[in-house]
Amino acid sequence: TMHHHLYHYADKLGLLAKVHIDPIAEILYPPRDYSDWENEQKRRQTAADILASQLGDKDPIKVADILTTIEEQARAAYISFPTWGGHVCWRIADTADNPTAWTAALFARNAPAYLVEPFLSKIAASNTPEAETWVSSALERPSLQIMGVNLILRHCVPEDPVWKQASPLFKDSIGT
Repeated sequence: TMHHHLYHYADKLGLLAKVHIDPIAEILYPPRDYSDWENEQKRRQTAADILASQLGDKDPIKVADILTTIEEQARAAYISFPTWGGHVCWRIADTADNPTAWTAALFARNAPAYLVEPFLSKIAASNTPEAETWVSSALERPSLQIMGVNLILRHCVPEDPVWKQASPLFKDSIGT
């Protein structure tokens, strides 16, 4: 999402009213405005909470496509902060009846760990055998390994097979 750059250029040129910015991208990656940081932060959180309640009722595959596409665009534009994607996913996961469907959809789109973790955490907290399968899959993906190790340390015991699978990665996850 190039809207960060576009927003600032349009603002300097007095053309903000003529620029259309994807409303979901604007919530996930809002333009930086530090003039009233506290109120702006509250407004952004409220917008992200509303977005989560809207997306939580939709098909996880479609939502995963939307979220990961915006994340890919942001990375391509070298934009990584501020992102509200993780917050939105935590809110969706809080109310999701089927976190497995969300996890599968996000895995299929190679979503970053901060989008996957809320759903996989919910699975790990409620269903260890199913979680072990998903965490094991996460350990096989370099971008999800640290998340997988963190979930194992929180929800598994050393006797679990997935613990043994992850143990070689423990030293690489120190300090994360």
